[in-house]
Amino acid sequence: MNYAELDPGIRDVVSLLREHGFETTDSGDGVSKPAEWYASGEAMPFPNVAAKVARESFFGEAARMQEVLGPKWRIEATYWPSSDVYMLLAVGQ
Repeated sequence: MNYAELDPGIRDVVSLLREHGFETTDSGDGVSKPAEWYASGEAMPFPNVAAKVARESFFGEAARMQEVLGPKWRIEATYWPSSDVYMLLAVGQ
C-alpha cells in the first residue's frame, strides 16, 4: 500500500489497522478532499476507515477493531446480503 496516496490525517490509523491484520479498503480524514466532494456526499466530512472482514469473524472483528482504535472511534458493522460482503466502518469523533 502506498500510504502517501492517503489523506494525511488518516494515514496513521490505516497503518495501525493494517498492522493488526485488517484489510482496509477506503479511508478519509474528513478535511483533505475538495469542498464539493463533501457537499455532494462523495467524501465523508469526518475521519473514517472501511475494512472488509470474513463472515465467520464479523462480530469478533468489530470488537477487535474497537479495541485497537479505542473509545474515540465508533465501529459500524454492515452486511450486504446481495453480494455477501461484510464491512466494518471506523468513524472518528
